[in-house]
Amino acid sequence: MYRIHNDTQRAETAAMIEGMKRQFVRIAKDKGQVIGDRIEKCYSGLVKQFHEQIRRYDELKAGLPSFKGHDLSEF
Repeated sequence: MYRIHNDTQRAETAAMIEGMKRQFVRIAKDKGQVIGDRIEKCYSGLVKQFHEQIRRYDELKAGLPSFKGHDLSEF
């Protein structure tokens, strides 16, 4: 299963979701709505997984105390 480990990966995952949505719209426009819907359905599990990982990452991050020290010895 795909896992997000940092803010950069979260941003990349969100960008992938948006890019996939744009592709679904483009395919539906170019190839027809039926084919567009089928393609979107094929990838719906992956999109759901990405959304779930973003949600889990945000939940975990919200539960962590912020650290603003100079090195880990201050943690």
